[in-house]
Amino acid sequence: MIGAIAEEEVLLIGKQYQREGRALLLKRYEPYRRIGGARRGKEFKAIPLHRSGPDFEIFLPDGRSGMIEVKAGERACLEGTQAQMLKQLSEWGHIAAVLYQTPLREWYLIPYVTFAPAKSRSKKFLMERGVHLGQTPDFLDKLCLM
Repeated sequence: MIGAIAEEEVLLIGKQYQREGRALLLKRYEPYRRIGGARRGKEFKAIPLHRSGPDFEIFLPDGRSGMIEVKAGERACLEGTQAQMLKQLSEWGHIAAVLYQTPLREWYLIPYVTFAPAKSRSKKFLMERGVHLGQTPDFLDKLCLM
């Protein structure tokens, strides 16, 4: 639930970037297959087909592109498809980053290569390896410096 709220905040920032013509930030949804018909309120049951990888794709006017994973909470880690895709993008020179929201709702932008192997998400780790963004995930200006 915490992660979904964090992703909603990033979606809002992405809409702002798009309106301003600064970036295109697209949410990548988990692929699923419907099982059964729609219920009241048009809800339906579904099962996941496979993991989609990082949460967002980003495209910049200068031609750069890549993916960003949003993580929230103390136990946030990268696994499986997320880690594999971000690792590959990083090796190819594309944007591969993690937007991390602490339990105190502070946001940090961290390059994949420094986020992935770390076991700790201490304040010291975040300040040394990430860029502090404050109370909102407005990351684009900082991303351009990475």
